[in-house]
Amino acid sequence: VGVMAVGLFRAILCFVRCLDATREIHDLMVRRLLQAPLSFFHSNPTGRILNRFSKDLGSADELLPNVLFDALQCGGEVLATVALTVMAVPLVAPVLLPLGYAFN
Repeated sequence: VGVMAVGLFRAILCFVRCLDATREIHDLMVRRLLQAPLSFFHSNPTGRILNRFSKDLGSADELLPNVLFDALQCGGEVLATVALTVMAVPLVAPVLLPLGYAFN
């Protein structure tokens, strides 16, 4: 039951964060487009601008969830490995703190 709860929490967190990131990317793109000089719109057709919007947002929607999900999974595995190592061999804990600081 605990594994299912953690998996569900991770999936919901991933979905919400990816949705926020996509919304932020869209808002930034619209803001920059509205601040563009008029010469930009004369040299670029409307279709090209719309295609660029859809391509960038499509890439963010497709790639970002997988990358975030994998990063959360790897981070959880690293934390679990460190925790199990410290519980099994407590003398490792004082060595891990300077190593964590050195590799940060």
